[in-house]
Order: sequence, then structure tokens, then C-alpha cells
Amino acid sequence: LPIYAVENAEAKGDVRGSRLITLRTALNLKRIGLDPFVIAQCTGLSWEEINDLEKLIRKEEIKC
Repeated sequence: LPIYAVENAEAKGDVRGSRLITLRTALNLKRIGLDPFVIAQCTGLSWEEINDLEKLIRKEEIKC
């Protein structure tokens, strides 16, 4: 593979990994009872994403 293809693949992996960490953090915050509005502000996730965290995490884990 050309070097740029490898670098691009690595960058995608980094983004997916970062998103998975964000989703897991948001789920932990939700489980301890933090207000979803605060979670959204801190993570940049939408209300829809916060309400669907477990499903989104499963999807991201499959991608990684």
C-alpha cells in the first residue's frame, strides 16, 4: 500500500477510537445521573446520540 493510504487508514482508526471513548464516557456520565444537557455540552454529542448510547457503542465496536 502507498504510504498515504496507510496514514489515511490510521487516521480513520484514531477518529473511530476517539469517538468510541467519547461515547463510553458519555454513557458512564449518564449512568451516574449527570444531566443529558451537561453531557451534550461536554462531549459534543447530540441529544439523540445521548439517548442511544448503547446502540452507538455497539456499532462503533464493530467498526474498530
